[in-house]
Amino acid sequence: MRFWPSSRRARIEAWPRVKIAITSAGSNGDLRYGIGTYEITGADGYHVDHGKCMLVSKKSNGAWKTQCDIFSSDRPMPAMK
Repeated sequence: MRFWPSSRRARIEAWPRVKIAITSAGSNGDLRYGIGTYEITGADGYHVDHGKCMLVSKKSNGAWKTQCDIFSSDRPMPAMK
């Protein structure tokens, strides 16, 4: 049994869909940030996760590079067993 489908197109279509909406952004000198929300849906349409996200970038040698990013799920924690 194969985990991934054999064709490249089928493999890409099997990936989850990720939507990111930036709700606030700003910059100061060589730093910039973006704050927003995300939603992950499986290729079959199943809702996987949703929550908040933040990205901080810094300009270095003329190029913007990610310094940190964080994603925080809004889904409840699973019950402990």
